[in-house]
Amino acid sequence: MNFLPSDHSSLEEVVAGFLHLHYDPSRPLLLALSGGPDSLALLHLLIEHRRLHPLSFGLAHVDHGWRPESGDEARLLQQMARALELPFHLKRLHPKEMQGNLEAACRDERLKFFKELCRLHNYQAVLLAHHADDQTETVLKRVLEGVSLPYLSSMRPVSVVYDVSIWRPLLHAQKSQIVSWLDSRGLKGFDDSTNLDPRFLRGKFRSRLLPLLAAEFGKEVGTSMERLADEALQLREYLDERIAPALAKMEESPSGLFLDLSLERPTHRYELRYLVRRFCEMANLTLSRDSLETAVRLILSNAADKQVETGQRLLKIDRGRLFVPSTTWRSIQDRIPLAVGELQIGGWKVGVREFSAPPTQKCVLGWRDVWRGRAEAWIPVCEGEIYEVGGVELQASYRGYAAISKWWTNAKVPAFLRQGVPVIWRGDRVVHEFLTGREEKTNVFVQKWLHVILER
Repeated sequence: MNFLPSDHSSLEEVVAGFLHLHYDPSRPLLLALSGGPDSLALLHLLIEHRRLHPLSFGLAHVDHGWRPESGDEARLLQQMARALELPFHLKRLHPKEMQGNLEAACRDERLKFFKELCRLHNYQAVLLAHHADDQTETVLKRVLEGVSLPYLSSMRPVSVVYDVSIWRPLLHAQKSQIVSWLDSRGLKGFDDSTNLDPRFLRGKFRSRLLPLLAAEFGKEVGTSMERLADEALQLREYLDERIAPALAKMEESPSGLFLDLSLERPTHRYELRYLVRRFCEMANLTLSRDSLETAVRLILSNAADKQVETGQRLLKIDRGRLFVPSTTWRSIQDRIPLAVGELQIGGWKVGVREFSAPPTQKCVLGWRDVWRGRAEAWIPVCEGEIYEVGGVELQASYRGYAAISKWWTNAKVPAFLRQGVPVIWRGDRVVHEFLTGREEKTNVFVQKWLHVILER
């Protein structure tokens, strides 16, 4: 739930309403203070609120080092914090040492800084002074980039970014309202020339594109962009509700993330596309538009043993099942004697115990249990035979099949798992595999049983 102020709400009412909904007095807040007009206004709004209500907060400032005067500004903010008896945290960046997109790199550094402060000082959330004009710039930028409709509104009053809780109490306030509020109190923030610098994308929007649009279009576009942002947010909330039952079935294990859409999935392609994108976001994967369309097509066609490149880890798709492995499932090449105790092979810990009597209840496990990081089996041991645990040969016979690969194909075992999980050998025959959990029957005399447990 978010506090939606009316057009006539004062900034004091906006902040009070927001904090009433979200603030837990048992934990402090952290205000990201740039020293510009917006964050300065939010600082003094918090100070006024604190006079009437319980409120504890600290200040965090990032000196980006873009301007010669930024160091002096940081010292002035530190002195102000000391006078206000507020905790002050400072981080200095070195843009000349950064590579790639400077704005993106600095944004990442800020978020890492905020995350660490929240961890160290138990801050409940980071307050940012974004307002409606910032939202206008964001929406227009995303429209021009061709972003998917639910993502046109990237800024929400309450969100989580990089595991950091972000609050924007002024997101529905106009810049003019903030400036007027500051003027009425004789307050003035730092003038950051980079905000209008056309070398930076946001500076170009503010100094050139938005004024040009207003002049050519004949009216301000801010209200329309803000309305579009609200509708995009509502669409995203609606889609989140629609896909919630499917995402609730997502499994996370030492092997990675898994989502089974083989039996039930959204019937509408748009909804399925959004579900796949959200799943990838939860796995910290970013799909391009083409990669996303490829993934949806593979799911709808029930394709087996496919993968989609993301630039980071792989998204694997097998018969409507989605996997994001946390590690590479490498083929196991070795074989070692199966002996009582603990063994290590191919990244697996193999625990073996010996029993003279057969189990009263067999364990029927399969590849899902292997993916979760654990599988087990009871192996009947024939006198005089040698047993080994090791990698599989896909053409090896098993249970009357000419090749164990055909057995796994019939059982719909994901192909990328097959050579990364050890099997049990007796001579040149596979006598047990863990990916279907079905045990080979034996009619010969069994002298003992081995209970074998695989664990990641």
